[in-house]
Parts: sequence; C-alpha cells; structure tokens
Amino acid sequence: MNFPMKYLIPLQAALMVSAHAAGPGNTNDFRGKRVLIIGIDGLLPSALKAAGTTHLRQLMDEGTTTFTGHSGGTPGTPTEQPTLSGPAWTTMMTATYADVHGVRGNTSSPYGTPGGYQVERAPHFAKRLKEIKPTASVGSIASWGWIEDYLVAAQPSAFDLHSKGEGKNYAEKDLDVSRKSVDCLLGGNPDVLFVHFDQVDGAGHASGFKVDNPTYLEAVRVVDTHVGALLAALKKRPRYALEDWLIIATTDHGGTSGGAHGGQSPEERTIFIILSGGGYPKGQVVESKPGLHVIPGITFRHLGMPVEPRWEWHSEPSDGTR
Repeated sequence: MNFPMKYLIPLQAALMVSAHAAGPGNTNDFRGKRVLIIGIDGLLPSALKAAGTTHLRQLMDEGTTTFTGHSGGTPGTPTEQPTLSGPAWTTMMTATYADVHGVRGNTSSPYGTPGGYQVERAPHFAKRLKEIKPTASVGSIASWGWIEDYLVAAQPSAFDLHSKGEGKNYAEKDLDVSRKSVDCLLGGNPDVLFVHFDQVDGAGHASGFKVDNPTYLEAVRVVDTHVGALLAALKKRPRYALEDWLIIATTDHGGTSGGAHGGQSPEERTIFIILSGGGYPKGQVVESKPGLHVIPGITFRHLGMPVEPRWEWHSEPSDGTR
C-alpha cells in the first residue's frame, strides 16, 4: 500500500451546533460516509505490537496497517522537518510540510511570521472541506493544548466543535478527551472527528520510548481503553448501520530509549497508520512508507471530495489496495 476553544466552545453548545448538521445515518453531505481520526502521540509501532491492545488490535484486524510510515518529511529535501509534535500534527492536518506550513517546533510564534504557522497558505483540512461543503460538520478534541490553542485557534470557524483535554496530568486530560469525544459521537453528527491522546508520549519522555518499558506499555493500554470507548460509542449511534465510517489511527512520531525525539533516526521517524473500515482490506499489514501528509487526502477520498492543486498538498493518496 502506498499511502500517498483558546476559542473554546463549551461542549454542550458545540454538540447542539453539531446536532443541527445533517442527521445520523446516510443523510449527511457524504451519503453516510464519515471519518474518525485517532491520533496517539508518541506511539512506537513496535510498542503498538508489544502492548497487547484489544481495541487497536480490532482496528488492525478490520483494516489495513503499515508499521513503516514516516514522520519528519524526507531527509535532505525541502520537506525535512523535526520529528516534533508541532510540525507533525500540522503536517497531518494540512497535508503539507514545514516548507509550506512553516511550523518547525512546538512554539506558538505569531501566525504568518518566520517560524510561525502559515495559516493562509496551509489551512487545516477542515477549512478546505468547508470551502467545498459549507454544511459539513468537523470536530477536533485534543489532549495536547497546543493543537487547540494554536493550530485550531488560527481558524476556529472551520470547526463545529473544538476543545482540549482538561486535567492536572496526561491521564486526566486523555480521560476528559475520551468523555468529550464519546459525547460528540453519541449526541452529535460529525462528518469528520479528530481525537488526540497524549499520555503515551508523556510516558515516553519520562521513562523512555521502548518496548521493554512497562510504564510506556501501560500508557498504551490505557489509551487503548479510550479507543474502545470511541468504538462503542460509534456502534451506539442510532443509524450506525447506515453509516460508512473510516477509522484512521496513527501517531506523530516515535522516540529514543532516552526519552527524546526531534531527530531523523529510524526510532524517531517510524510511525504506524491503520485504515479500518471504508472498504479497506481486512487484516492486511503492508510495508509501505507513507508520510503523515497523506491523512487529509485519504479523508477526502473517503468522503468523495476532490483535492485541488492550488492547495499545495504534498500529494494525493494512492494506497495500492484497490
């Protein structure tokens, strides 16, 4: 497979907005097609295999997976960027690399300035989707506050629901994100929902990104229970049988045994991508090497939406599975 709010809306009000979008089932703008993107910060592909997950394993069994994707762009080319969360999540949400979107770290430099997010040139894919389908319903619920306070805050009108995890630590914030996301899936009608969990990355920084680190693997298993809650909420939707959900699960980067990332080592660059549902072959593991930029294109293709060359998206997806 070649895979090519700061403006915080109170959740209850956001769900009311989302509920006024097209209803559940196949009556939305995309004939029932919807996308759930689950981002798990700092999860090594090898740790995903070793942790003994239940729900992420279910997604793999019901879809197509690569454990050989990459973060950090292509070394030695204009797309090369640090394997840090800021550049990586921006790439995943804009289908561009730092040579276009401008983000090279986890700082919050003023928009449009050197080192800052170039939001006019590389908006979130939600904004592009709204340009084509203004009534599309898009949500973003993230444990890492930077996504909400900087990336989403640059373009809040592109979202019907946007929020961040609240709590004193990674685990509490992830639990809050899980609860908000379940509420959105049960009470709202998102066409696309992005959900981000952060405690795996926190455990990696604290004690090492490595498969023989029990603390790191336990964080993976805790997040797996949150993934299970999302999947259970999907299946409880009143017209779930009429909906065609594509579930994308991925990460932004890997990390070293010493608890760092940002460089271009294989441990820091290598990521996984799971595509579950949406017609993807079940139980397949492929050795393709997609970059994070493919996520918006895969999302648009599932929804049946065109990708315009003027957007400067790095490439359109061609997964080679059909």
